[in-house]
Amino acid sequence: MKSAAAASAGRSHAWTALAGTSPAALRLPQGLVMAASAGLLGLLGRQVFTSRTGLVAGLLFALVPTVTRYGHEARPYAFAVLFSLLATLLLLRALERPTLKGWALYTSAITLTGLSHLVALCVVVAHAVAVLRARRGGDHVALWAFGCAVVMGTSAVVPMIAKGSEQAGRIAWHNATVRDLTTYPMELFGTWFSGAVVMGLGVVGLLTAGRKAVVVPAVWAVLPPVLAFLTSDLFRLFQPRYLLFTVPRLAAARGGRCGPVCGCADPRGVDGPPEAGGGRGARDGSRGWVRLPGVARPRDGPSGSLG
Repeated sequence: MKSAAAASAGRSHAWTALAGTSPAALRLPQGLVMAASAGLLGLLGRQVFTSRTGLVAGLLFALVPTVTRYGHEARPYAFAVLFSLLATLLLLRALERPTLKGWALYTSAITLTGLSHLVALCVVVAHAVAVLRARRGGDHVALWAFGCAVVMGTSAVVPMIAKGSEQAGRIAWHNATVRDLTTYPMELFGTWFSGAVVMGLGVVGLLTAGRKAVVVPAVWAVLPPVLAFLTSDLFRLFQPRYLLFTVPRLAAARGGRCGPVCGCADPRGVDGPPEAGGGRGARDGSRGWVRLPGVARPRDGPSGSLG
């Protein structure tokens, strides 16, 4: 959208004033941002699953052709990927260790996500599902803290929304059709092969994660393109590049059978020895389930994990 493009232009002007206008200087920020996104995806895998899962997910993400493409184009999509991942990681940590600072950081990440691209705010819906699961698990404060964070975070984006609505005619030419929907995987991933591999493995990973573990990843990966397509006549937002922030979720789904951010533990256990006292990273006896905050063990009820 033009409002997001305007914010990107502001960042570009500040950067060129500092680093110059050579092709390398113009492409460097996006490259660094995509590299940081792969790192954040790895951290998410380590936060909720295992270090191995995070590593595999980050490598899969880096191999997607569109990640390479938008990693050297002076456009806001790389920032949308970065900040949506950052917001997700900060939400996980706020649910695990609720503090005013943690929720304030999450609020800031939501603002940055919206400023990078408005469509990326769809990730908040997946966050809401995770928070509702945390509430069912007994965390009644999380829902109120999350609601306040989303309201404050998105309110900072309202001026950009208002400005962008004045320029909506600039993208009125794009009418999404069924053909756009059928070519969506190829456009999102760069090639039919990479789209088939990542989405196919992602579906397998989600299916092996179990019914409860599927919900949040599915919302993150599927809901944004579905909403964008169904509302395309009104908002004209069904553009694969606008939905690039869903790629990490799809790449992560096969990071380790069910991938990071999905509340399902590898039955083979975690990397390295369990911690003493049953703390973070400890195994649950003979079953080898990872005992992480917000991740359900076999006898536990719903939790606050992202998936």
